[in-house]
Amino acid sequence: MSHEAKAAAAAALARVQKKDSKEFNTSLAAIKAQAKRELEAEQKLKEDLEKTKLEDKPESSNKKDYSCNGVFFRCPLVSEEVLPSKEWKDKVEGCVETLTKYIENIINHPDEEKYLKIRMSNRIA
Repeated sequence: MSHEAKAAAAAALARVQKKDSKEFNTSLAAIKAQAKRELEAEQKLKEDLEKTKLEDKPESSNKKDYSCNGVFFRCPLVSEEVLPSKEWKDKVEGCVETLTKYIENIINHPDEEKYLKIRMSNRIA
């Protein structure tokens, strides 16, 4: 090979290597940019979570106003249901009405056997 051909080959090789290193730098820059975007997104997410936590705290102080809405009762003698006080009162009133009717029937018809038995299948409406 002549001296000129060797110089041309070296110049071509230098150009190819320069392109490869430039692409690598571009790739490196792209990786850095992507990492920066991910860090910014993560930072924003943390800030949003902190804002949400700060906004939730005042609401928790207002829960004192609603404390009566979550009070429930249960009576193991009647059933294992857990109900608000009003629903228990309604059930007790229905039970008292039914028992009153049974007692009235027994008093009014002491000789009839059908009034002396209480069927468990009879439910209040």
